[in-house]
Amino acid sequence: MTRALVSRVAVVTAGALTAGLAVLATPAHAAPQDPPAGWVLRDKYWTFDGCNSAGQQGIGRGAWDQYQCANGRVFWVLWTNR
Repeated sequence: MTRALVSRVAVVTAGALTAGLAVLATPAHAAPQDPPAGWVLRDKYWTFDGCNSAGQQGIGRGAWDQYQCANGRVFWVLWTNR
């Protein structure tokens, strides 16, 4: 190999390693925060509509006053205020 080619390969390799280390140094996604005090995880649903329906039914029964359907990794998670 010529010196110019060796030099280019070394520069490209160093750049790739630097870029790789920069990616590895970035923080992972933050862990979900704890829910506010008093909120309860009720159930997990395949669809938002299923979660929303269960939340509305709970309000209708008087089981809770507020609910939230949070998008999880696979499921929709129903949180209620009591």
